[in-house]
Amino acid sequence: MANTKRVLSRDDLLGATARPRDEVEIPELGGVVYVQGLTSGERDKYEGEIMKRDRRSGQMIPQLTKVRALLIALSVTDAEGTPLFSENDLHEIGRIPARTIQKMFDKAAELSGLSETDVEDLERDFEKAQRDGSSSDSQGTSDGRSQSSGKSFQAVS
Repeated sequence: MANTKRVLSRDDLLGATARPRDEVEIPELGGVVYVQGLTSGERDKYEGEIMKRDRRSGQMIPQLTKVRALLIALSVTDAEGTPLFSENDLHEIGRIPARTIQKMFDKAAELSGLSETDVEDLERDFEKAQRDGSSSDSQGTSDGRSQSSGKSFQAVS
């Protein structure tokens, strides 16, 4: 039997703009939010924003103070898919209780193909940079480093 897999065209790939989206229950607030996965461009922007080059060492240093808040700003929407936040809201997002943020962050990471290993790698690199005496010019804009919910994310292939 011959292989009958269809080879995708350029138009097929460029037309694939539907984003994964899921509802996240926030019982402590008595409702739900919608979380959508990042586009490739948004993920590039996200990764670029959370990694900054240290001026003294030249090393790329993860900016963990905004890992969660920025992903929330890029991913959380209303029922129609309109973003609830902008990057101007990072400080305010950082004031939301960590438990609430973690639920949205976990779903956003899952839908965006970010694995738990990706986040752990950022944390490890940040801790190494701190031990090595590197500094960063980040601002405290997130909820701090809360523990993961224990979910294991699978990379989207």
